[in-house]
Amino acid sequence: METSVSLLERLIGQPTDADWRRLLDLYQPLLRAWMTRAGVAASDADDLIQEVLLVVFREVSGFERRGQGAFRSWLRTILAHRIMIASVTTFALASTVPSPPAAAISCGRSMSWNRPRVR
Repeated sequence: METSVSLLERLIGQPTDADWRRLLDLYQPLLRAWMTRAGVAASDADDLIQEVLLVVFREVSGFERRGQGAFRSWLRTILAHRIMIASVTTFALASTVPSPPAAAISCGRSMSWNRPRVR
């Protein structure tokens, strides 16, 4: 699949909704395939696609076509960075959330620790 030069020129110049839809139709399946190979959970795919396309929207005016496959390579680089950011963020959040006390985890033990003391 090769991105047409005319589509890239329209995206850089005066893109229409149809141009963005065409880009999405062309590259959403490819982005999903790359994410599947990278082990990204299916539940995260739509969010990552949205983030990648937001970067494309903001940065496409600076894209320089340097030959066949340049746009796909650029898109894959954006996706790789977004996956890395999502992984780091997820890891950071998981490591800052305290674990519940062992007594709070239901494992069939008595809940006597939570009862008022009678003297």
